Amino acid sequence: MWFLLLATLVLALIYGIVVFIACLFTPFEYIDFDINKNGLIGVFELDYALSYSERTIETNGVKCKEYFALKDGLSIKLVCENQGFTS
Repeated sequence: MWFLLLATLVLALIYGIVVFIACLFTPFEYIDFDINKNGLIGVFELDYALSYSERTIETNGVKCKEYFALKDGLSIKLVCENQGFTS
């Protein structure tokens, strides 16, 4: 019984480390990974957000960098020049 508890704790720790590293090495914050806004990042949300690309768009005359999911092309995050994006 203790082995199952230990294994569960180790897997939870490994998953937490993976999420932490993903937040460090991508342009996304924790809130961007949480697609359904329930406060937790599921495996499918993590996979969805890590399969991304970026494109430069113009919104209301302002240049923006849009990060979008490769799976369906939906926007994950939009960063505009006045928010720190420089072309």
